[in-house]
Amino acid sequence: MSDNPYSPPQAEIGQPAKNLVLAQRSWPVHRVAMLSLAFGALIAVQANQLIAECFVLQQEISNHTEYDSQAKSFDEMILQEQIASTATVLVLAFCLITSGLGVWRRKQWARILSIIQGTLAILFGLLLSMMITDELLRGNSEALTGYVLPVFLLLYGVLVLYVLLRKKYKAEFVGTMPVEEGDS
Repeated sequence: MSDNPYSPPQAEIGQPAKNLVLAQRSWPVHRVAMLSLAFGALIAVQANQLIAECFVLQQEISNHTEYDSQAKSFDEMILQEQIASTATVLVLAFCLITSGLGVWRRKQWARILSIIQGTLAILFGLLLSMMITDELLRGNSEALTGYVLPVFLLLYGVLVLYVLLRKKYKAEFVGTMPVEEGDS
């Protein structure tokens, strides 16, 4: 207890708080943040390309009057699918950039979001790998170049989970970590 009678109770440091120190900021967590930001920026660029393709497809549909109704409805369905995939890519880019900034600033919600994204990246990478392997087994040798994205997704997911689930890096998001008896 402090000698100052005007000292607020939250200013008092009790016994448990004396055994805590601030966690040091580590480079692996910085790398996860930078990788999330870079991956989010690349996906945002891809989203801009998809938006441009939506506008081009819309112009083609509106400029061609010789369409029969079946062909026009098919093209409009393709446009709707393109818009849906563009919206999904934009949401993904926003989540990656947001979680990258949050991890950079050591926010717990960003750590959780990044762990979810890392898990989904691994699952999506495995799914894409299986689809590409199926294409290769069917004799499509051009599908071999498609392994770049799944490998990147798998590496990103493993790195995120490896770093953000380790106890010593998790402490950076809480702010403090317990001091071992021999460390004092």
